[in-house]
Amino acid sequence: MEYHTKKRFNLSPNELFEDFSNFAKMQSWMIKDDSMRTNINADFSPGGKYHFEMVSDIGDIAHYYGEYTSIYPNRHIDMVWNDGEVKDTLVTLDFVENERHGTTLILTHANLPTATAVKHHKEFWKNCLEHLEEYVQKVNQA
Repeated sequence: MEYHTKKRFNLSPNELFEDFSNFAKMQSWMIKDDSMRTNINADFSPGGKYHFEMVSDIGDIAHYYGEYTSIYPNRHIDMVWNDGEVKDTLVTLDFVENERHGTTLILTHANLPTATAVKHHKEFWKNCLEHLEEYVQKVNQA
């Protein structure tokens, strides 16, 4: 089973790709909650490992980890995704320039084992992309 979505951004593919490859930026948008923080440890290269840790003020921790399997700068990222619910799933991000020189981000999360896992990851990615959109708007207004 898989989850698939598209979202348009008023950024070039290069700029949007930077928001996924620059971990200081990623920490700013991945989770948006004053009671949470994101820690990222990653080697952004094919075969490089990553570990995203979401830590709440009360000590709850969620781990997201895996490996980047392919990276085509400003166009495409494939990563093996693991978390507390799923193991060895595949997240694909495609950065497609649209007619207004913005970017359509196409996200696919494949190999999800159950409808419940699809539902949970749909909500996770929906929230992440909304946070990214808010982050992009805030940065562009500064």
